[in-house]
Amino acid sequence: MSIDFDELKVSLDLLIGMPCWSIIAGKGTGSIVSLGFGTKNQRDRLLKNLHLTDDERIYKPDISLMIYCSWRLSVEDKVFCSWKDALENLKEMLIGLELIREKNVINMDVCPISLDLNLYFEKNIKFEIFCDETNNMDADDNYSLFTKEKIINAGLKSIPSIESRKTAKA
Repeated sequence: MSIDFDELKVSLDLLIGMPCWSIIAGKGTGSIVSLGFGTKNQRDRLLKNLHLTDDERIYKPDISLMIYCSWRLSVEDKVFCSWKDALENLKEMLIGLELIREKNVINMDVCPISLDLNLYFEKNIKFEIFCDETNNMDADDNYSLFTKEKIINAGLKSIPSIESRKTAKA
């Protein structure tokens, strides 16, 4: 179901003040990154992936942000890594992403037209998301925010949508 920009922004505002304690990226995911925020909730069963931290294997986050499109992470005036590093320099990408682990989101902004999203973390860390999924060949959303109740998508061509977690197929 399509939604308006204000509803998307209100949902993204939930991230402000929350620590990012889960960062799933790397082998098997390519440039796709999943960031987990908020309370740690016991999983129904332990994940077996040894590339995850113990917390990521045991717990699931209250809120997850799954990023399918281009992104970049910087600190002050230095770029640390981007989605392109998944192809050529995976180790550096993972080291860069660790900069946001256990850091709180202190602010965010989202462009009302493109839905590009900037997350500002403690220690002058900025995570920029560029909504560049625009054609049916890509067939991915740009990013999705998963809460307990709903999934909010910045979809193809930056069209926002929402679906209930009860009706969504996981």
